Amino acid sequence: MTPHDGRLYVGVYPESRLYAYDPTKPWNSLEYSPSPEPSPVANPERLLDLKAELQIRPRGLTSAGNHVAVATMPDLGQLGGYLVVYDPATGQVVTKERNVVTDQSIV
Repeated sequence: MTPHDGRLYVGVYPESRLYAYDPTKPWNSLEYSPSPEPSPVANPERLLDLKAELQIRPRGLTSAGNHVAVATMPDLGQLGGYLVVYDPATGQVVTKERNVVTDQSIV
């Protein structure tokens, strides 16, 4: 987990998921534990996952200037973690690079 611009970013197993939680709004996890007073808006919001890239665990997160950086661990039997840089302002991945350290997780 890492705080960034008033939100808490959470890396979740499986599929190296990234969520953003806004503590000023009610909790409403559509996937894990819905609020007793359901809302159509998810909080935390699921931003991305790296299932297609065979990544299972986001092992490190940090606030990096205007971005959030995520370091991942690959699925069993795979080599090469990813460095993902996410831009909360645009909702886009700025960088997604595998094997920053050849055949290792970068954590």
